[in-house]
Amino acid sequence: GLGMSICGVVSVLITAELFSAVCVGTSLAFGKAYGISVHIQASLVSALILTLILTPTTDPLILLEYAVIAVIAMTSKFVVAPRGQHIFNPVAFGVFVGGLLQLQYASWWIGSPSFIVIVAILTFAILYKTRPLLIGSLFILVSSLLIVGL
Repeated sequence: GLGMSICGVVSVLITAELFSAVCVGTSLAFGKAYGISVHIQASLVSALILTLILTPTTDPLILLEYAVIAVIAMTSKFVVAPRGQHIFNPVAFGVFVGGLLQLQYASWWIGSPSFIVIVAILTFAILYKTRPLLIGSLFILVSSLLIVGL
């Protein structure tokens, strides 16, 4: 199979929606408080990264912990940023602090071998659209061979 059940897809969608709402909402709140413009796309990228490195779930308690991690991550963009420059990657900071608080830990679930087909297809589509298809295809081939142990 492609590595994910319908239940898994629902978990990914719910987790992604939570991270998107919390990251964008937190950024907008800090932007308003500081009187600065907020880049919604950057908040959505952070939400996507969080979705890919924290195991998707439908468990309300874990989702609450994920929301706290997302708030910490987005808060660091504004609070741990002297003169507007980030000291730490916000997502890495949020996940690190979340781990210290014993909330949840990074898992990089999307990097498992069972997702190689999905990741390869999506990567090919992106490479086709952006044009570095030959080098990207070579990377996919070598990575796939390494994953299966050839």
